[in-house]
Amino acid sequence: MKSLASARFLARHSLLILLTLAYAYYAILLTDGHPTQGKHALVTRPEPGLDLVFNSMAEHLLQGRFDVDPAIVGEEGFEVNGTVVAYWGIPFALLRLPLALIPDGWGLDVTRLSMLAAVCLALLMKLKTLGVVFKKATTHPAGWLYWAIALTLSFSGPQIEFLKTSVYQEVCLWAGALGAAFGYLAIAGLLLEGFSTKRLCSLAAIAGIALLSRVSTGMALYAACLLLLLVRFARDRARLVPPVSILILFGCAAAFVNYERWGNALVFADYHVYIWNLHHPDRLQRMANYGLFNLIRLPLSLLYYLFPVGFFRSDSGGLVLNADYVRLFDFAELPPGSFLLTDTLLLGFFAYAIRSMFLRTPYSSVMRAQVAAIAAGLSVGGLLMLTAISMAFRYRIEFYPLLELGAFLGVYALLQDPRQSTAQRRQWPIVAAAVLSVIGSHCALLLYKLTNLAGSSLPSAGFWDFYGERMHLLLLKLPDWLYGSIAP
Repeated sequence: MKSLASARFLARHSLLILLTLAYAYYAILLTDGHPTQGKHALVTRPEPGLDLVFNSMAEHLLQGRFDVDPAIVGEEGFEVNGTVVAYWGIPFALLRLPLALIPDGWGLDVTRLSMLAAVCLALLMKLKTLGVVFKKATTHPAGWLYWAIALTLSFSGPQIEFLKTSVYQEVCLWAGALGAAFGYLAIAGLLLEGFSTKRLCSLAAIAGIALLSRVSTGMALYAACLLLLLVRFARDRARLVPPVSILILFGCAAAFVNYERWGNALVFADYHVYIWNLHHPDRLQRMANYGLFNLIRLPLSLLYYLFPVGFFRSDSGGLVLNADYVRLFDFAELPPGSFLLTDTLLLGFFAYAIRSMFLRTPYSSVMRAQVAAIAAGLSVGGLLMLTAISMAFRYRIEFYPLLELGAFLGVYALLQDPRQSTAQRRQWPIVAAAVLSVIGSHCALLLYKLTNLAGSSLPSAGFWDFYGERMHLLLLKLPDWLYGSIAP
């Protein structure tokens, strides 16, 4: 009887148990196993530096200022008319306003705590989205396929590979969380009761917050929202006024922040006044030659994100494609990675969704138009990264809103396949793709933690020598792991 009761408890609370285990695991990875104490705890009191930049921003916002302390932001600042500003969004400063109520609160570093909140929110949204997909396919209970996908969502991709502490990564994780929330509302609107005024307003609000947080993500969500509203315009005009008003309101807020920082409402960051340029004067020339975004970078960027051969040595002894990288890019950040290894399962479902769209099943013409509109908008983030002057491991976050939307639609199409054995016949490929995604994501995280972002450009020694040396240092310092960071 006791075993039966335990089985019923697990069945009833299995999703809650998964969330609890995943959240605890994220905390361990973020803090290198020391969530409550030491210099890598979720909350620390470090020396003044970049980790406190949002604290400085929050403190200055309370004074009606949009600048930051030059001693804290350092070379990541921008000098504008005698003051130093940062380009990061103000929502991350607003999150830290409660620190004003704590004695010496501005000296507390809550970056890891903020990152943990973001990655936990992202997982919750993704599992809710998965629930919507299976709810729509009522004839398919939450069996092996559901749990294969749920475990993959929890322990691979952006939930794992980005858990390296930095303010850069905090911004990206929150962008991913906002993208996941947007995806949940989009899938719910597509598959369930449709796009009510409330849901459209929620989509617009999330897009607006994203625009204030990370402009590339915000532009993608704005584009997806606007294209969706355009598709619905002919038969739903009255319902569109509130969400459009919200988009305009957040757009005005972003313009106001831009004006206060840069003196121009349409400028989100002016890289001509970037303090880092003092040490890298070649950046200004490269920007003059090719701009911040240029389609000429597209082929090399695709290689970086899918087949990172540029980190390996050529027969002549130099790095493959190094001359092209130096000519077109400010930097190509380590570690190398590939969506083919970290998101194998999602890519498989994404491909299945595309196949189903062309076969026009199980989608209606209205649904196909809405899917196309949302997908086209979400592709903006990835396109920006593929043409940007820099390539960074963390920029991969921009591809996930589109990838995950397509993957969830692929799962839906698979569940709706009239051939009832379709999913069962694909059981082993799906499980294998899930396992590869989990392993690949953890390997990517290990390499990320072994990489010093301050020196993340292409190593002259090549990939194997670079990480071989760092793994050697890691093994030498392994006994100290109990007291410090995993990174050498």
